Amino acid sequence: LVDDYDERRMKGRLEALEPLALLQHLMEEGGLKQVDLVDCFGSQSAVMAGKRRINSEHARRLSRRFGLPLAMFVR
Repeated sequence: LVDDYDERRMKGRLEALEPLALLQHLMEEGGLKQVDLVDCFGSQSAVMAGKRRINSEHARRLSRRFGLPLAMFVR
C-alpha cells in the first residue's frame, strides 16, 4: 500500500519536470554517469551540458531505457 502511494506521488512529480531535469534525476537515482548513457546519446555530451535539447531519437531511446512514456522526454 505504501509503495503504491509513493509510486503515484513520485510519478506526478516526475511528469512535472522538464526533460533534462527528469534525466538528471533518473541518473542520480540510478547512480548513472554520462558514459552510462552512450547508448542513448552516442558521443553527444552537449545534451547533458544543456547546450542542445533532447531530440526525438534521444527521447525514444531514453523512454525505452527507463521504461517511461516518450512524452516525458519531449516538450
